[in-house]
Amino acid sequence: WEAKLDDIKRDPDRRAEFDAMTAELQSKRREKMKQICAHELSKMWTPRALYEQLQNRSADNERKRREAYARKEQHDQEQHDRAFQHATRREARAEQRRLEEEAKEAAALRQQRAMQWMTTLVWAARMSEKIHLVTSARDLRRRLVEENRAATLIQKRWKAVQGTKRRYRLYRNVIIMRKAMGCH
Repeated sequence: WEAKLDDIKRDPDRRAEFDAMTAELQSKRREKMKQICAHELSKMWTPRALYEQLQNRSADNERKRREAYARKEQHDQEQHDRAFQHATRREARAEQRRLEEEAKEAAALRQQRAMQWMTTLVWAARMSEKIHLVTSARDLRRRLVEENRAATLIQKRWKAVQGTKRRYRLYRNVIIMRKAMGCH
C-alpha cells in the first residue's frame, strides 16, 4: 500500500482519481449519516460500537476474501480443464471475451477492496481517537480524586496540630492565671 500511496502522490491523474474516490465516499457517508436517527448515532459512536463495527467489517472482508479465493480456485480449475479440450475459433473468441470480463471484474474487485481498506483505516483512526479521549478523561478523573484525598488528609492533620496547640496555650494560660491568683 505504500507503493500505491507513492504512486498516487507522484501521478497527478491518479491523485485526482483518488481525490474523486474519497469525495464520493465522504458524500455517501454524509447521506448515510442523515438517514440515521440521533439515538442510533449516539450508540454508533461509542468505542464498543466502533470496535464491533470494525470486527463485523473485518469478518465480512475475510468472508469475501475466502469467496474470492474459492472463485479463483474454481476459475483456475476450469481453465485447466479447458486447456485439455479442443475448442473451435468461435469458442476461443467467446472464451477471450469472458476472460476480459473477468479481468475487469477482478479490477473492480481490487478497487472495491482498496476502498474498503481505506474506510477501515478511517474507522480505526476515529476509534483510536475516541479511545484516547476516554482514557485521558479517566486519568484526569483519577488524578482529581487523588488530589482531593491528599487535600482532605492535609486538612485533617492541620486541624489536629492546631487543636493540640490551642489546648496547650489554653492550659498554659490557666496555669499562669492560677499562679497569679495564688499570689494575690
